[in-house]
Amino acid sequence: MIEKDQDSLVNDHLNLLILDKICQGEGISFNISQLSNKLSRHRSTIKKRIDNLLKYKVIGKPDCPFTYLYQEYPLFVVVFADFPSYKEVEDWIKTDEQIFAAYSIREEEYNIMIIEFHKSLTLYQQWREELITKGKIPSRANRRASTSLFFSNDLQIKYEPETAIKVLDLLYKQKKTIEINKYRMDKLDLEILKCLLYGDGIKINENFLSKQLNSHRKTIENRIKKLIDNQIIQRPRCQFPQFFLPSNLLLVFSLIDLSDFNNKVFDQLKKDIHIPILFKVSIGKYNLLLFSVHESIDTFLSWNIDYREKFPNTFGIEKINYLSPRMTTFVNLQKVAMGVIKRKLKELSE
Repeated sequence: MIEKDQDSLVNDHLNLLILDKICQGEGISFNISQLSNKLSRHRSTIKKRIDNLLKYKVIGKPDCPFTYLYQEYPLFVVVFADFPSYKEVEDWIKTDEQIFAAYSIREEEYNIMIIEFHKSLTLYQQWREELITKGKIPSRANRRASTSLFFSNDLQIKYEPETAIKVLDLLYKQKKTIEINKYRMDKLDLEILKCLLYGDGIKINENFLSKQLNSHRKTIENRIKKLIDNQIIQRPRCQFPQFFLPSNLLLVFSLIDLSDFNNKVFDQLKKDIHIPILFKVSIGKYNLLLFSVHESIDTFLSWNIDYREKFPNTFGIEKINYLSPRMTTFVNLQKVAMGVIKRKLKELSE
């Protein structure tokens, strides 16, 4: 029933106008009083800490995540490519509405890893061909062939991009200090950060939106409630600038040959604070894809070994890519989401 409702909701003109605002953070602000009461700290203290979290780019400004994106684009594509470091290529990566993220890598003949969203394999192929025709990327005659890996968003087992806060909590307990972008954080910073990542202390200003969209405040309020209840969007929240993780942690992309799909393994993986996203896949010999977040390569290796010891003869070969903050060329899921919303608005106006 939700899927049917979703289709009508995301093709309604007023709903799309609302989404166009709140998915960019318009009409959304911090509820300092709520956080002050929850954390039993003075309002000015809370405000100053939030200002610092934004100033040092620990988090981005709040918005409503457009979770319907995964229904609109059921195809999740990871491309390993060899592209020249031209400004045109960089501009294309930053502006193309199918591209979620890009990382510089050094793997065999490849120098970049790109993460994309697409509606179907056919539309992906058409998009790729147009890139070459329009000169966005070099033709195959002038570069090594890319390798594309295709995954279904319908087979996503876990989606919790904010789980890295739990890794930060763990590190703080171990080290008694956390530093991100030269901002030294204490326990209160982490408590505020956790609240903001999960949507506490953030509010929607329906009055502002009603004036902007020339619609009654109660109408706006009811529409937003329906969009949340039908999983088109999440409640407003902040996200890390690199989506999965803050800039002091390491992202690891792992394709794994899992020999036994038993519930104990999956329960452990789904509960693991280091894993924000997990997929069942079918890529050659690999049947599991996970993104994991760690302090360093050493801590990742220890974590990996722990799994192999706990579940012997279960984890087989792996393809691993370490994606450090310095390797991050571009990450912006909001751009992909806004591309969908604006395209739907355009289609309704035609």
